[in-house]
Amino acid sequence: MPKSIGEILESFFAGRLQDRAPLEAHIQDTWLRLMGPEIANLTRRITIRGKVCVIYISDPVVREELHFQSQSILEALRGAGFTQLQKVEIRGS
Repeated sequence: MPKSIGEILESFFAGRLQDRAPLEAHIQDTWLRLMGPEIANLTRRITIRGKVCVIYISDPVVREELHFQSQSILEALRGAGFTQLQKVEIRGS
């Protein structure tokens, strides 16, 4: 018997979410290693959507500084194995 559209969607999204979990954990570990605990503690969330890494920072001064450093951050992340990334966005939390 063919699968329902609900079953197909559930399988699709379950697989995608499982695939993302190790990636999200790896980016968190890499961010801590690259930026140190002070910046990591101000980081509320990091997501990767396709070729864009979005980093949410709670402190506006640090956020602004990291915004100006986004190209260097991109290069560091790419050097740490995230070679698919083409852009880093720094946003408020």
